Amino acid sequence: MSLPRATWPALILGPVLLLAACGGGQLDEHLQRGEDFMAEGSFEEAHLEGIYVLQRRSEDPEALWLVSRALLALERDAEAVGYCRSLVQLAPERAREAAGLFHEMAVQDYESRRGSRAARRWRSALEFDPRLDLGPYAFDMGGRYYREGDPAMSVHLYEQALAAYPDSSAAEAILYPFATSLARVERFEDSARILERLLERSPKHPDRAEAIFLYQDNLIRLARAEREALDPRAALARLDKVLRYRANPAKRDEAQLEKGLCLEDLGDYRSARRAYQRLVEQHGSGTGRSFETALQRLEKLEKAGLR
Repeated sequence: MSLPRATWPALILGPVLLLAACGGGQLDEHLQRGEDFMAEGSFEEAHLEGIYVLQRRSEDPEALWLVSRALLALERDAEAVGYCRSLVQLAPERAREAAGLFHEMAVQDYESRRGSRAARRWRSALEFDPRLDLGPYAFDMGGRYYREGDPAMSVHLYEQALAAYPDSSAAEAILYPFATSLARVERFEDSARILERLLERSPKHPDRAEAIFLYQDNLIRLARAEREALDPRAALARLDKVLRYRANPAKRDEAQLEKGLCLEDLGDYRSARRAYQRLVEQHGSGTGRSFETALQRLEKLEKAGLR
């Protein structure tokens, strides 16, 4: 007996819809089973349950989250990061959740004396949420980014650490790398402020010689900018701080030259001449840009009759 043609769609669609409904429910059961495995510490089984779901629902956020956590627990970090990236692309609001996952695991690693693995996981955490508060661990991570040549991230983490723990014993130790990172991102004012603190409070700091050089360099840069902005008096105050230190003759010469130029801008030609003459008299080799420029300025002042 043949069935009426009108009943064919129902016969075809009915089983399809039934299978789809059962499939969705079954996939949710696999997700729940995966979560149960995670709670039991059966991470490989949890991973497989999540993969089973993703093969059938590739953009399932909960499956991506399950697989990420299982892989991280299995120490398959690179894969875990990849799945977390897929999750965050699908649901950007979950970036903080992903960062928290890696942060939590990193803390456990750090406290278990697995510093290198902790650092790798904190890098992943910061990828998902650059403003993540690392707490006291920011000191260590700031140092790692400093040594690896990423001054912007180093500055961010050092600022975070110092704001939260200004009296920490680690605070004094990071002042020079912090100031160096600030200078590298052209925050010369902040760098000079940090170095001034170091030089005043720590006369025996192991980085004192390098700190003096960087401090002088920062101040000269700032003085030049102020002179160009037609504020020679502010520039002179900077330069006098440079000249307080007897170290680094080349930097002292730069400061002495800039001082003469500022005094010229103020119309104090007698003091300007003295500044140039002091540079010339005290210069050891009689060569160099500062020495030659000072001689040129003295000659021009002489020819112009400005005394």
